[in-house]
Amino acid sequence: MRHCTTFALLIGFFVSVGLHEGCAGSATEYTPPPTNSDGGTDAAAADLMTPMDLRRTGCNLVPQNGCMPTEKCTTHDAATTLCDPNGIINRGERCMTQDGIDNCFAGNACTNQGNTIGMCRSFCRTDGDCGTRSYCEIPLGTAGIRVCTQPCNALGNTAGCPSGLACYAYFTEHTDCRLPGNKTEAALCARLEDCLPGMACLGPGGAERCRKLCDRTTGAGCSVGQTCYLVTNGDGSNWPTYGFCL
Repeated sequence: MRHCTTFALLIGFFVSVGLHEGCAGSATEYTPPPTNSDGGTDAAAADLMTPMDLRRTGCNLVPQNGCMPTEKCTTHDAATTLCDPNGIINRGERCMTQDGIDNCFAGNACTNQGNTIGMCRSFCRTDGDCGTRSYCEIPLGTAGIRVCTQPCNALGNTAGCPSGLACYAYFTEHTDCRLPGNKTEAALCARLEDCLPGMACLGPGGAERCRKLCDRTTGAGCSVGQTCYLVTNGDGSNWPTYGFCL
């Protein structure tokens, strides 16, 4: 499954996805939508909500050091670092900038999720910097600075994202908060977040459709007459929690 540039850039790895019925029965192979002109279909790179600023201070983003106690090390240009006044908005919450300075707490940056919605994301070097169910998969620019995905619940109406955003699942059930789409169940789609919250974009190559997510253990979430199918990655592993209704 490829990662796309909903906001700016690209991170990528490929996974073949299949849907398999949770009970006995033949498997129907599915693939994610093909890579499109903006780079792909899944985890998005993030734009900063700040203007360009080429000042250099040599402070460190992870772990935070090199600034005064009342300051934070951050970036305005996704390439260099500088010390700004510390903010009060935590990771995963909506944020804003004023005079080029965001209001995120130290260790986070205010990223542009679209429609002028900002969300604080944590700087990271590896997955270990991100915490449970979060991954260091989103680049800021091309200079190697990365931020974490946002752990959230992609089932039903979704939960764990700030207002204006919704939770989507991708790759090996990694989740992230995205600007929600409006396509309904069974509608043709090109990206996961084309669909309404609580759904994902899957199907035979070139004919992907929005499919409702379900609990792969209980089958909860599917309509009468539907079955909750397992999602199988290219390596044969299944998503641990979510399935898709067909």
